[in-house]
Amino acid sequence: MKLFFRIGMFFCLAMPIFIYGQSSAFVLPVEKGVIYNKEQSVDLRINTNGFSIGLNTGKIKTFYKTNTLYIDLALHRDIKESRQNNKVIFAPTNETSTAFVYGKINSFYSLKFGKGIKKYWSDKAAKKGVMVGYLLEGGLTLGILQPYYIKVATLNEDTGLPELKEIKYGNGDDDLFLDNIRIFGRAPIFKGLFESTFVPGLHFQGALHFDYGKYDEFIKALEVGLMANVFTQPIQLMINQPKRPYSLNFFLSLQFGKRY
Repeated sequence: MKLFFRIGMFFCLAMPIFIYGQSSAFVLPVEKGVIYNKEQSVDLRINTNGFSIGLNTGKIKTFYKTNTLYIDLALHRDIKESRQNNKVIFAPTNETSTAFVYGKINSFYSLKFGKGIKKYWSDKAAKKGVMVGYLLEGGLTLGILQPYYIKVATLNEDTGLPELKEIKYGNGDDDLFLDNIRIFGRAPIFKGLFESTFVPGLHFQGALHFDYGKYDEFIKALEVGLMANVFTQPIQLMINQPKRPYSLNFFLSLQFGKRY
């Protein structure tokens, strides 16, 4: 009887170990990587109407969902803009001409900030694969419209001697502003900054998001999307181009950052 009791105890103790060993041999855990709570990244973006640099932060709610906050600074361009240089030297001062955009009357910058959501469709990619998702964001825009100054060669009204004069469009020198032969180049970039007009607005954007390191600590991502901007007043950057209170552009962005 003691022998049977000992044999029964052996099987009772060995059976769980045997079952665990069998299950561990056939049921493999699904690897999800390290669990992160937050992420930060730098966004380098090329738009059809300019370029921008921004900072993104995200709160990772689940493996598939992240709430985002962002801020970026953008330079807007008109598609008709073309830089040129007359390549001349102004003899009285021995200055060399600089590049300028003919017909440009304003520079336009914008500071955007807002929030959104980023979602992934699936986790079917391998650990070193690419996670695909989408991004929806929106927020406020603070536009800065700065007059565009150029240097032109002219005669001093008092002395009659040649000089370089900094002028802008719409200030009584429009014929001189558009005389390509007499344009010497762009004035210093900060010229006209204190004459700028603030133009508030709203923006919305949607994009496809490709994450090359979803399981990794370091972020390496690519986005392709569409952005719409709406402003409180029409914006004009080039002469003879229409004024519009809105813009629509495609963008391509590269993101580099870290999860923690």
